[in-house]
Amino acid sequence: MPVYRRRRRLMAEMNVVPYIDVMLVLLIIFMVTSPMLDLTQGVEVDLPVIETAPNTPDPALPVLIKVIKSGVALLSDENAQDQAYAPHNWQQLGAHVLAHLRINRQRPVVISADRQVTYEQVLRLIAMLEGNGVKVRLMTRPLRDEDNRQGTGAK
Repeated sequence: MPVYRRRRRLMAEMNVVPYIDVMLVLLIIFMVTSPMLDLTQGVEVDLPVIETAPNTPDPALPVLIKVIKSGVALLSDENAQDQAYAPHNWQQLGAHVLAHLRINRQRPVVISADRQVTYEQVLRLIAMLEGNGVKVRLMTRPLRDEDNRQGTGAK
């Protein structure tokens, strides 16, 4: 009787188990090494320098309120004369600001506060003025290049 041997069929499937093992090892390597990389160091970017249009000042002179370190607010009028208002008279200051704005509602109101004035005093003044419908701006000094390099801010 003849012995018939069964022929083995070739497998047409790809064995992916070794590939998965390699991918998991690579994933672990990347997970371990990525916290050690600091991607911000060593990358130098040369930023472009462009010239911008200069700021055009408002045509109307602003209503300027200066708050000095004692807490007194000085309202500057068109003649550059300062009228002093103690903190307990700030409601009267608000009335005078509104009187200045009756002529031209588009005039900006700018507050310039001394460095030693408390944040609370400036906020009270802003709240009082904005409660009367006045839009308030704050005045600051521009940052100079040497202050920027030192990281100290404007003095």
